[in-house]
Amino acid sequence: MSVSILDARVKLGAVLAAQTDDEPPVHLSNVDAVHPPCMILSWRVPMIDGWHVKGAFGHLTVQLVGARIEQVGGVEAIESMYDTVQRRLRDDSAGWTVTTDGGITALLIGGVQYLGTRVDVRVPLAV
Repeated sequence: MSVSILDARVKLGAVLAAQTDDEPPVHLSNVDAVHPPCMILSWRVPMIDGWHVKGAFGHLTVQLVGARIEQVGGVEAIESMYDTVQRRLRDDSAGWTVTTDGGITALLIGGVQYLGTRVDVRVPLAV
């Protein structure tokens, strides 16, 4: 199965959306302020590659924001969100694949340092 480029980011958001009140929210695009833990979705470079007769591959990024740098618990929050990402993508029929991650590092969002990571995902696109 494949998704449209117009639907890919929103579909990813739906797959990762919180299913209970204690799960982190998912932002569908870059934001200038967050309340961790949360996930932020965006397109990555290259947005699309692997063009062929029936489609291509879309590349998106899921930023997992665990906590402000100076707070404890960020690593555990990131591990939990990463587990959620890989399980939900595996269980979805669109063919999502985790391709790489950025390791746990500092993320700058709105001038504030957070502990987080970047998880890159790929999905077949219908073109």
